[in-house]
Amino acid sequence: MALSILELAEDEARQRGATAIRAIAVRLGEMSGVVRDALEFSFEVARNGTLAGAASLEIEVVPLATRCPACGDVPNTLHDLCLLCPDCGGRVEIAAGRELEIRYVDLEC
Repeated sequence: MALSILELAEDEARQRGATAIRAIAVRLGEMSGVVRDALEFSFEVARNGTLAGAASLEIEVVPLATRCPACGDVPNTLHDLCLLCPDCGGRVEIAAGRELEIRYVDLEC
C-alpha cells in the first residue's frame, strides 16, 4: 500500500515539475483493512531514494459510521461488529470507515 501511495504522489510531483515531496496526507478508515503501524513502517522504508525521501506521512483515521436504510437510524457504535440496527434489526450499511485515499501531496517546486 505504501508503494502505491508513493507511486501516485511521485507521478503527481513529476507532472507538476516538483523537486521533492514534503508530506503526503491520507485518510485511513478503521475498516479499510490497512494496519496503520504497518503502513507507517512500510512508508518509512519505501520512501528512501524517491522524491519523498524526507517526506512525512500524515494519517487521518476515519471512524466507522453506519446507517440503517430501513429506519434511517445512524448507530454510533456496533458491538462485536454486528451489522444489525439496534432499533429495527435491519441490516446496516457502512457509510464511512473503509476509506484509503490521498488527501493531498505537499510539493516543493
